[in-house]
Amino acid sequence: MVILLQHSNNLSIGHSSVSDPTAAGALSRAGHTAAAVVLGFILVLGFLGNFLVLLVFSRFPGLVTPVNLLLINISISDMLVCIFGTPLSFAASVRGRWLTGSYGCRWYGFSNAFFGMVSLVSLSLLSLERYTVVLSSTQSDSSQYRRARLAVAASWFYSLVWTLPPLLGWSRSVLPKH
Repeated sequence: MVILLQHSNNLSIGHSSVSDPTAAGALSRAGHTAAAVVLGFILVLGFLGNFLVLLVFSRFPGLVTPVNLLLINISISDMLVCIFGTPLSFAASVRGRWLTGSYGCRWYGFSNAFFGMVSLVSLSLLSLERYTVVLSSTQSDSSQYRRARLAVAASWFYSLVWTLPPLLGWSRSVLPKH
């Protein structure tokens, strides 16, 4: 049976009341448990995988090339998502509700957007770097290290410019109202 929900353009199958939490898009207990399991795997494997990448680069400094500086940057930002963002969503899934209030919501939005954007910008710069290598065969020199360091710094600055304003109150991340 398909019923059109009041005050919405969404169709719901088998739900006759807008006050029903499942009709509002809330997850069931099983849904929260499944999300918690997936987020737990992401948290543990993401942290350990990125930690191992950083450990290998620290133990073998010869691997630190200009292009690998971008890979190190991606690992650092991904690890920071695992430290500062994923635990909040994992805890919320375990408990079946958001736990940290509006300030936690703002921090969660900022940290995931900021560190995620650093990773995406770094991946874009890595793609651009690989494209230029394919077009021209150049040898590694100190200017490439300088450019790689500048690219890493630019990825953090660019990401901060776009993600800091909502943290400070210009626009915002908010908890949905059910």
